[in-house]
Amino acid sequence: MKKNYTILILIFSLFCISCKRDRKQDLTPITPDIYLAGGSKSANGVFTAQYWKNNTVVELVTSLHLPSAVSIAVLGSDIHVLGQAHKEPEGPYGQYWKNGILTPLTKNMTPSWVGDIEIFGQDVYITGAGLIDNRPYSSPDYATYWKNGEAVVLADALNGRLRGIYLAGNDVYVCGIASNGQHGVARYWKNGSRITLGKDIDMSAALAIAVPGNDVHVAGWGGKRDGPFYAKYWKNGVEVPLTDQSETNSFAIDIAISGSDVYIVGYVQKGVTSEAKIWKNGVSSPLPSGTSASSIFVFDNDIYVAGAGTGTPFERAIFWKNGVPTFISDGSKNVWVSSIFVKNP
Repeated sequence: MKKNYTILILIFSLFCISCKRDRKQDLTPITPDIYLAGGSKSANGVFTAQYWKNNTVVELVTSLHLPSAVSIAVLGSDIHVLGQAHKEPEGPYGQYWKNGILTPLTKNMTPSWVGDIEIFGQDVYITGAGLIDNRPYSSPDYATYWKNGEAVVLADALNGRLRGIYLAGNDVYVCGIASNGQHGVARYWKNGSRITLGKDIDMSAALAIAVPGNDVHVAGWGGKRDGPFYAKYWKNGVEVPLTDQSETNSFAIDIAISGSDVYIVGYVQKGVTSEAKIWKNGVSSPLPSGTSASSIFVFDNDIYVAGAGTGTPFERAIFWKNGVPTFISDGSKNVWVSSIFVKNP
C-alpha cells in the first residue's frame, strides 16, 4: 500500500512538472513574421518590384517599365504578391506572383491595373481593372475583381478601377472609382450593386473598405476636379472629413477596424513637405520619420503600418509597430513600401 502511495505521489509530481513546462511554453512570446511589398528605384533609373520577409528582400522583377509590388498576402506557406508596371506605348498592366513565380490571372481578361490582394478563408481575391477579351490597351477598361483567378466584371463601371475589397459573410464589398462621363467618382459595390459616395461635381476615390457588423466604412479622398484633394472617409455613405482642409493635399489610403476603433492611414502635404498620418476614430497623429503611410494591419492588438520614410537624399522603406518606426532600407536609393501583412510563423 505504501508502495502504491509512493507511485501516486511520483505520478502527481511528474504531472505538476509537465504542467509547469506547458505553462512556461505558453508564456513564451511568438515573434510574428512581417511581410512587406513595395519597390525601389536605383540611381540609373531602374525600378525593382520586391517584397520583404522579416527584413530579407526578395526581388521579383527589375526593368525600366516602372514595376512595383503594390500588395501582399500570405496563406499558409504561399506568398501572394500583386504588382503594377507601365510600358510604352502599350500602357499600364498588372502582374501577380505566387511564391515568386509570375502567374497569369485569366485568359479572357487582361489586368490593365491592379489594386489589392486579400485572402478570405482559402480564397484569393484581387482587385483592379481589366480589358475584356484582351483588346488593345487603348480600349476602355472595366472595374474588375478576380476570385481565385476568375474575373468578375462590374459592367456599370466603365473606365473604373477597384482597390479595396471586404467579405462579410456571403456579401462581397468592393470599392474604387468609376467615371461619370467627365471624371472619376468614389463608389462602392455590394454584391454588384453600386453605391455612389463622392459628389458628381467633384473628383474622388475610394481606396479601402471595411464592414464590421452592419456599418460600411470606406476611406479615400475627394475635392475639386483640379484639386486640392482632402482625406476623408464615409460611414454608411455619410462623408466624414479627416482634416480641416488647411493643407495643400491629403489622402486616406487604407483602413482597419479593431473592436470599436477605426484606424485610417495616409499622408498630408503642406507645400513641398509630406507627413505620414494615422487617424484613430478621426483623431490624427503623425507617424515618426514618415513621409507617407500606405497600408495598415492589425495583429494581436498591435497596429502595424507601412510606408515611406525620410532619408537623405532618398526616401527609405519603413514600417511602424504601434507608432515605433523601423527602417528596412539604408537610404542609398529610393525605396518604398505599399503593403504589409503579419502572421505567426
